[in-house]
Amino acid sequence: MTRFRKKPPVSAFRAGVSAAWQWPPRARFGRKFEGLGHDVRLIPQVYVTPFVKRQKNDAADAEAIVKTGVRPTMRSVAVKTEDQQAQAMLLHTRQTSVGQHIQRINASRGHAVMPPRQNAKPWKPKSPRDIARNEAVKAS
Repeated sequence: MTRFRKKPPVSAFRAGVSAAWQWPPRARFGRKFEGLGHDVRLIPQVYVTPFVKRQKNDAADAEAIVKTGVRPTMRSVAVKTEDQQAQAMLLHTRQTSVGQHIQRINASRGHAVMPPRQNAKPWKPKSPRDIARNEAVKAS
């Protein structure tokens, strides 16, 4: 980073995969560059992919990122602060915990034997045929 301190402010583009602004090294990269006075823009990968001309390698990706970044109408994502990252992490952790809790409840419902209701009355035979059958079962 010391060599970038001596440079005049530039625009730095970074293609972001699904968690580029959440993964700490990339977020630190963006925050450090912004701290040195540079303009950092994270570009979603779906906007970069159409500009890749040939096979996927670092050189082709870098060229596509630059072509995407210099376009004035291209949308980019701001670099998240540490507080924003911490809040996003807490929200994601909570959502995961709630989802797992629901899975456990649904699994237990699928295998559990439901007890009878407290106010349920036991079945009593009423017809003569049912009474005779019950007596036969008791006798055997």
